[in-house]
Amino acid sequence: MKRLKKTAALLLSMILLLSGINIGRTEVQAAGGNHTSGKLVIKLSGANKVKILSGKKNIAKKTIRVAKGSEVSFFPAKDKKVKSVTYRSMDKKYVTVSKKGKVTAKKTGTAKVNITIKKKKGKAVSTWVKIKIVKAEDRSHAFDLKKGTVRLNNGKQMPVLGIGTFTLSNKEAENSVYWALRDGYRLIDTARIYGNETGVGRGIQRAIDEGIVKRKDIFVTTKMWTDDYDNGASAINGSLKRLGLDYIDLMILHHSQPENDVKAYKAMERQ
Repeated sequence: MKRLKKTAALLLSMILLLSGINIGRTEVQAAGGNHTSGKLVIKLSGANKVKILSGKKNIAKKTIRVAKGSEVSFFPAKDKKVKSVTYRSMDKKYVTVSKKGKVTAKKTGTAKVNITIKKKKGKAVSTWVKIKIVKAEDRSHAFDLKKGTVRLNNGKQMPVLGIGTFTLSNKEAENSVYWALRDGYRLIDTARIYGNETGVGRGIQRAIDEGIVKRKDIFVTTKMWTDDYDNGASAINGSLKRLGLDYIDLMILHHSQPENDVKAYKAMERQ
């Protein structure tokens, strides 16, 4: 079976549906799972790991990683039973936190933020979140303006200028891609929902057959439509077949769909 080359798998947008306390902003990457402390439930989802602690009890051996200088925002879920939510930095040297739950990472190291929820009835519930502040990555060197490429997080080079194929028929896409490759373009973008992956593949093959380019010199991007998220592996193989390629350089989830976009993303990672 043809495999999707592990060049890149980009999740364009991902909505974190969180209950109890929602942790937001792009800097926060959390692992899935429910962690309960008394009556306080924290649900986290995302890519990396999070450590949620309640008193001295380690609920889950996970950690929030935040880049120095960036911010993390804690959002209490809507709950009519909650009277107030307060936040307190336990390590002001490393992080500060506002009354509204905006945490600013000041210095690399490890810090804790205490979260207390007071309900209209009953006792207050507290927990604390451990945050690891890491050095912000300098991405200024990622762009090579002479070559016209940008280095992705996995080290692969992607052209910064390419041709899009939205609204094009298969025939139009074939000709557009072929002439674009002849003119020096090396980034080709399409999508399953465009209905022209076959034409794009034919245009690429024409250029390869004529010796204009080699496959390794082209960066091909396509997108999985929301209808395919339940069966990501099948969708990937379908795009490969229509394109007539052995691998896709960048596979994108066309739109966020909270019910199953994580499942589709994991399918891309496995291929």
